[in-house]
Amino acid sequence: MKNLFSGIFICISCFACSKSNDENIALTRADASRLDKAIKANVNSAQDSFVISTFHGVPGTVTPYYQQILENTKLANFTHFETTFTSATGNLEALRIAEELGLKVIVQDYTRFGGFQNYPAQIANTTPTSVAEAVAMYGAYRSFAGYFVWDEPFLQQLPQVKQDLDLLKQADPQKLFHIVTLQSYSPTYTWQNAQYPAYINALLSTVQPPMLSTNYYVFDQDIDNGVALTDSKLWKDWGFIRKRAYEGGIPFWLYTQLMGDIPGSAPGNMTVPKVAVQNYSALALGAKGISYYNTINGIFDDQGTPNSLYQGVKELNKEISVIGNKLLNTLPVLVYPTMGLLHGDYLHVMSQSQLVNYAPPGLLIAEFRRVEDTTTYLLVVNLDYAQPHSGSIQLDAAINLFLIDKEDGDEQAVASNTSVVNYDLPPGRGELYLLK
Repeated sequence: MKNLFSGIFICISCFACSKSNDENIALTRADASRLDKAIKANVNSAQDSFVISTFHGVPGTVTPYYQQILENTKLANFTHFETTFTSATGNLEALRIAEELGLKVIVQDYTRFGGFQNYPAQIANTTPTSVAEAVAMYGAYRSFAGYFVWDEPFLQQLPQVKQDLDLLKQADPQKLFHIVTLQSYSPTYTWQNAQYPAYINALLSTVQPPMLSTNYYVFDQDIDNGVALTDSKLWKDWGFIRKRAYEGGIPFWLYTQLMGDIPGSAPGNMTVPKVAVQNYSALALGAKGISYYNTINGIFDDQGTPNSLYQGVKELNKEISVIGNKLLNTLPVLVYPTMGLLHGDYLHVMSQSQLVNYAPPGLLIAEFRRVEDTTTYLLVVNLDYAQPHSGSIQLDAAINLFLIDKEDGDEQAVASNTSVVNYDLPPGRGELYLLK
């Protein structure tokens, strides 16, 4: 494959000449080479557009409401859904309906492959024969996008995860292969006991997944328990996942919380801005897809009847999809908050930017470089999900500024030869700017 970065490699490597002398952050030639691999991996994978999915997209057994649930999933601008904890009969019915609607399906079937955590009853006795059965059953549907190989394996399961992944890849190599890691607030592998990074590293080295995916439900875990977003370990988890995915040359997805009351399986006190701040933060870190936990009891009930969040999430999904596709094949150069994060260990700081000289507190800023030229994208996110945020960002040099239209992705001219980006962000929302 042609090297997509041959024309911009020098411009990328110049970020090593950062305002900061922190050699752990500066983007070196080695970093650029890894990012080259990451974009190529994404280009060559089964994913050709930004993914918006949902965990457990249909009830576990077939009900008369599958049709309405999936119709409203499609209308809410989802591209995919996952059939976790769903019977084989339910998988087939979901695939049939999805085919009519133009949705893609990531199938879990731990009677034939993969598993969930370390529960023996939910771990398959995977064999070439059982994999062949899965390929024959599900491969007849154009809506079949991939395999949910394993949800949150423990270290002891990693050899079998690798075995199952290899069998599936050999039998059906063009599909997505989804493996979701545990998060650092699971009791076994934490930052406090130093086992979380060891766990992620072991998963990557043992399993060698083609994509990395993790979850962190920040409102349930932290904010509803009095921990501010800026003090959450979400940033440490997601920052580490970002780092290791790029170092390994693979794309990554992030799960975000949609169902506000997870223990009660109810919308709870969730709001659209709370959803938005998670999704825009995922975009800023460079995720190539997001998946919600969950649409059922999140934006509609188990019969598919929409609730008060439905319309707002539908509109949010549209803009996330537009921005996500704009950034799909870009180089993620820097991502930094404009104020202190308690656990921002694996993010950058603004002083390392060669682009931004000053930005007000309260933002998350990400810099991306388009693969085909030296054009830069600037994603600006309001981390306050309760209040709007307006202000001005001062750039190091004058540029031509464009705003990406969230409806259709068009580049709208804002100003010529300017060194100021004026923004006005709703709670939890972001804007994507193009700088030429």
